[in-house]
Amino acid sequence: MKKILLVLALLGIVSLSNAQIGQTLKEVKERYGDTFSDGFTNPDEDGGTFYHISYEEKMETPQSGSYTRIKAMYFMENAPDALCTMWLIIEPRSETNPTVKYFNDKMIRVKDMTWKDYETNLLYTLMVKDDACITTCYFDFNNL
Repeated sequence: MKKILLVLALLGIVSLSNAQIGQTLKEVKERYGDTFSDGFTNPDEDGGTFYHISYEEKMETPQSGSYTRIKAMYFMENAPDALCTMWLIIEPRSETNPTVKYFNDKMIRVKDMTWKDYETNLLYTLMVKDDACITTCYFDFNNL
């Protein structure tokens, strides 16, 4: 039942969001290509295991110069029709302030380092760990 609700909720936001949340694994691979790393991982503290694929993208910004951004997308299983349930981006720590500014301009801050897009019901969290800025996006099932 929980999986059915997940599918229905995610399908409802696909047309509203440019994010990969709700897209199938096949759609993500068609959009980003076949050059990716993949595997199974546990991205949350609830003990769930997810299939993930990650892409590297060369970036250049005034605050960080040239760097490689990593974007990982998480799916319930490794199947072409599996839906993306979460993504995260890993960038240099120097990207933190521009990311916070963007979120503050575009979304509602719901708690420290967490913003919500109420049109899509997506939550964005930001964490700075060591020298990395880690942005995570996932569907807010707690407030449907």
